[in-house]
Amino acid sequence: MALQTVTTMDDKTISKLQDLIAENIDSSKGLAAAAEQIETPTTASVLRRIAQDRSMQAVELQKFVKFNREEPEDDGTFVGTLRRKWMAFRSTLNGGDERVVLIEAERFEDHIRDLYEDVLKKTAGSPVNDVLQRQHAAVKRQHDQVKALRDAAA
Repeated sequence: MALQTVTTMDDKTISKLQDLIAENIDSSKGLAAAAEQIETPTTASVLRRIAQDRSMQAVELQKFVKFNREEPEDDGTFVGTLRRKWMAFRSTLNGGDERVVLIEAERFEDHIRDLYEDVLKKTAGSPVNDVLQRQHAAVKRQHDQVKALRDAAA
């Protein structure tokens, strides 16, 4: 097994980065959509800030993929689109209940947190491990923020 560097990552590592890029884009779009459905300004602001962080995380990971002469993901997933539509539908069905929107926003956060944990296990020792660990820590912290907002909306 050859030593990986930032510019010579193996296909498995690049594939996992691509998964994280798409999931960060999904999370960013999902949280931004949730913020649009929230009437409480402070809650909406927190969701928009986290959405922006997710977008920045995607951009950071895209750079590593480009370093390896690969075309990085630049869109979310079909499943992410379905989850956003489901969130909008549930919100409409429940009369715009903020708690329902926050439940769905937390599900976006659950998914990205779990994906980071999986990727960290499968890419241990990769040259981007420090970046992934830093991003994972931010995801966990922000997941807890969304969960706290959800609990407060009860």
